Amino acid sequence: MKCTRFQLFCILALTYFDTLSSQPIVLVEQGEVLGETVTFKEDEFINVDKQIDVFKAIPFAEPPIGELRFKPPLAKGQWNGVWNSTYDRAVCTQPEDPSTSMFEKSEDCLFLAIYAPNPKAFDASPGNYGMLDQTEALKWVQRNIHGQFCRRQLKTETLC
Repeated sequence: MKCTRFQLFCILALTYFDTLSSQPIVLVEQGEVLGETVTFKEDEFINVDKQIDVFKAIPFAEPPIGELRFKPPLAKGQWNGVWNSTYDRAVCTQPEDPSTSMFEKSEDCLFLAIYAPNPKAFDASPGNYGMLDQTEALKWVQRNIHGQFCRRQLKTETLC
């Protein structure tokens, strides 16, 4: 079968746009964030098979290093370009724990993981300065969740 140039262009364009859709980019206060669309499948308990957008590591506060160490968290400033949130970052430094021994550890660990199906939702992980890190993470979510992650108005719902 012989393809015309137009047909070939259409095939390439569809392939390109399908690739783009599997790499969502959202805009938050600090700049753009790149995630990935994955298939979430669970058939033992809740029987779900759907596409979700995953943002594995979005910084919500400046790293608590140097002069910021053992201080209340400082909201994350702007970044240049697109933040790549398609891979995990280091976990917070903790006393030796066999369950975290296989992960890279760092004090630069104040990141949120956001899993956003339709309707959109999020999951926040605590940082190494306890409740203050969590409070800063929730402030970030409050300022940013109404944009690209949630497509509907929030009223009294805890999650979107």
